[in-house]
Amino acid sequence: MLLVDEPTNHLDVETAALVKQALQRFAGTGLLVSHDRSLLDDLCCRIMFLHSGNALVIPGNYTAAAAQEKISADTLRDRRQRIKNKLRSLEAESKRRRQEAQRSEGRVSKKWLHKNDSDGRAKINLAKLTSKDAVAGNLAACFGARVERAQHELAGVKVEKKYDLAFNLVGEKCQKDLLVRVKACQFELSPQRCISLPEFALYPDDRVGITGANGSGKSTFLRHIISSLDIPQDRLIYLPQEISVLEGAAIIREFQNLPARVLGEVCSYVSCLGSDPEGCLIQQCPVRANCENFTLPSV
Repeated sequence: MLLVDEPTNHLDVETAALVKQALQRFAGTGLLVSHDRSLLDDLCCRIMFLHSGNALVIPGNYTAAAAQEKISADTLRDRRQRIKNKLRSLEAESKRRRQEAQRSEGRVSKKWLHKNDSDGRAKINLAKLTSKDAVAGNLAACFGARVERAQHELAGVKVEKKYDLAFNLVGEKCQKDLLVRVKACQFELSPQRCISLPEFALYPDDRVGITGANGSGKSTFLRHIISSLDIPQDRLIYLPQEISVLEGAAIIREFQNLPARVLGEVCSYVSCLGSDPEGCLIQQCPVRANCENFTLPSV
């Protein structure tokens, strides 16, 4: 048996392809944890979905299983909504029946009779047996029982809360004509390797992509650019590829100590990015994905 957790994280395209080929050649039983949908499609014949503490296993590759999981989830939500609508209707009718029964009870009440008025008591007793008053009380009790059954049915249909996930990174265009100009330089990546960087200029309208194989110096170049920027730290958002344990712990502590208003805003951002912020309110050991999410709205 082979158990693999996120084997293609941080890999370049060529290396990820080699990992996939190696896994495809494996003849045993495999368990794969991955966010790489292409990898899941090419390797897996069953998919387990974990949501809110529940597990659902569906045959097929990821694309087919995800489509089936969505159909199942939508069907369950529709069923829950129908039960809620029925419960609402039953509660309204039950309330009306109770009020009607209370009015009927008032009409046959002996509260205002004189203690020696035996004829009046006899008439009221006869009315209780022969009139619609008894029927009203029975109907009220019947609807009360139906409401309880609908409430129990609703509690048994669990669905995952669905959020409209969206967030904005608010920024402003630099008013300078040139953001930074970096002179040509050379960096040592290891005792045997170095990277030569040409002169590089960054302008306010630029959207620059940096590509290359693993270890080619992309992160080194990015850190060099950051060190050359002459802008306030609160105007810079830097999301590194890796966060150390100490940095992660510091981020969690900062998150836990935020004022209530700011904390709520940060939690909204984290939820929109697919993480659960509530667990991090009490945890001490940082979760990498959550730590990365916390850095977004805090700068």
